[in-house]
Amino acid sequence: MGDGPDRTRERVGDDRIAPLPQRTPRRHAQRAGRATVVTAPLASSGSFALFDETDAVLLDISPVGVFEAPSEHDTFVRTNHFLTPVPAAGEKSWLYQPDSGARRAFVLDRLTRRRPATVDDLPELLVTGPGEPPVTCLPDPDQPLGQRWASLATITLEPATRTASILDGTPADIGTRDWRILTAD
Repeated sequence: MGDGPDRTRERVGDDRIAPLPQRTPRRHAQRAGRATVVTAPLASSGSFALFDETDAVLLDISPVGVFEAPSEHDTFVRTNHFLTPVPAAGEKSWLYQPDSGARRAFVLDRLTRRRPATVDDLPELLVTGPGEPPVTCLPDPDQPLGQRWASLATITLEPATRTASILDGTPADIGTRDWRILTAD
């Protein structure tokens, strides 16, 4: 977030990202991360995930405060709306993300019916088509400029292996494009 230094990572000689050598107990790191988010001045809103190999927390952040979002079945599903009541009260979902709740409900339903065995199984559950909420959002050329929404990338994070897999495209593009794999040493 922002252009400031990332205090949890350092750049190494060959341009890899590596964790700082200092290790902090998991709960302490999450509390420290949450404290950083809570005390940072906020002029806009968003979501912030803190996680490690065994635990995670998802925060709704806004000028009205920082709120921990609940997980559902040990899973965090985030679309484009607040998951906690206080910041959601001032949100204009009907204007800026009218289908966000429908997309989130759709993904939760799919995850309830079919739990992915591995992180590699997850993206295929995000592919949507006609008549379904646009989780996989393809631009509609018939819409005016500014309303041609599109998913730009598919990203999976695997804390246990400290790996981020990035696909330049939607989950529907899996198999037609190569994933870029980044691993923290």
